[in-house]
Amino acid sequence: MAENCFDLPLEKAVVCAMSVGTGYFLKLIRMYDAPSQLGIEEEDILSDFKLFLLEHKGKPIYSFKGKAGASFTTFITVVFRNWLIRKLKTGSKKRKQTTGDDALQFMKDDRQQQEKELVHNERESEVIGALQQCIHGLEEKSRNLVYEIMNSGSSIKDISRSKDMRSDKLYNWYYAILRNLKKCLLSKGIQGKVLQEYE
Repeated sequence: MAENCFDLPLEKAVVCAMSVGTGYFLKLIRMYDAPSQLGIEEEDILSDFKLFLLEHKGKPIYSFKGKAGASFTTFITVVFRNWLIRKLKTGSKKRKQTTGDDALQFMKDDRQQQEKELVHNERESEVIGALQQCIHGLEEKSRNLVYEIMNSGSSIKDISRSKDMRSDKLYNWYYAILRNLKKCLLSKGIQGKVLQEYE
């Protein structure tokens, strides 16, 4: 099962993670227009990520084990997104490296950044998973409003027109929902300082 990738030996775990996440990975690759920015094909970007997982002995996969709240699919997608963003940022830096000393320093900085990314991936997946649980716990009307705002890309004013509701009333309702979600997240151990990073 997808949720048990972290229970498999390294190579099988990596294959499992890639099969679980590839559809989401491709959406992120296209969203960030990564092929044109990096000058490589989508398949090569996926191969680079697979190599990243293997080189790190599956640590980004195995670090999920025992985490509550987020699904493995959400977790590995967050890992990939942060890896891709870092790859896009560092891709241009690599092209600027001209000397051996510069290259060694870059590799050292890159390794330290990867460790930071792993910590951030775990925390972000916990926040996303807890948020999904909190949204699911809302009343149906409130839950539908949150999903509409998240998925439609429409403004509160646009949605208020479609619902034939005054925008100030809808704003009040929406902010009340946000307050409830924040309380729910705090009750799940997501601290206020962490929440500020995701607001």
